[in-house]
Amino acid sequence: MRILLVEDEPEMVSALRAALKRHDMVVDHAGTLIEAEGFV
Repeated sequence: MRILLVEDEPEMVSALRAALKRHDMVVDHAGTLIEAEGFV
């Protein structure tokens, strides 16, 4: 499964990305809503 994580706090991004990857998920990251729009 692929997930788009929209989060601007680097520490939260690291923690969430690690947790999701442990469940075999592919994580794309955007720091802002404008960046996220480029993924959809």
